[in-house]
Amino acid sequence: MKSNKSLVITLATIIVVTVAGGSFFTGTKYEQSKNTSDFAGRRADFMGSGAFTQPDGTIGFSGAGQVRGGQMVTGKILSVDENSITVEKFDSGSQTIYFSDTTTISKSTEGTTSDLTVGQEILAIGQSSSDGLVTAENIQIRPEVVAPKE
Repeated sequence: MKSNKSLVITLATIIVVTVAGGSFFTGTKYEQSKNTSDFAGRRADFMGSGAFTQPDGTIGFSGAGQVRGGQMVTGKILSVDENSITVEKFDSGSQTIYFSDTTTISKSTEGTTSDLTVGQEILAIGQSSSDGLVTAENIQIRPEVVAPKE
């Protein structure tokens, strides 16, 4: 009798440990999938707002990106004319930015189109058309960043 009782206790212990381990594993996997979904949802919300998304879909900041309902371009001004500037983007290529009398041009203080000069670094935010042109709502003149000496 004693060996049958030991066998039952051993089997019961194995079953309890197996069920507990399986439950723990299942719970862990469920929580991971839940967190991944939450992260994916938060990322999708962030990306949907267009804030700081790059054209390849990654989150970050480079020469071009999107903002809610528009396009963001940053780079160095290559040329300036009466109603547009051409910018060499930091990530690659160039972009022509169109502006009008309603475009806000910012620096430490509010600027004007005469403040836009070749060689300046700018951040332009505006609407992009189907052919890739950007009409600026705001152009920010960025201070020159000097690399630290090694």
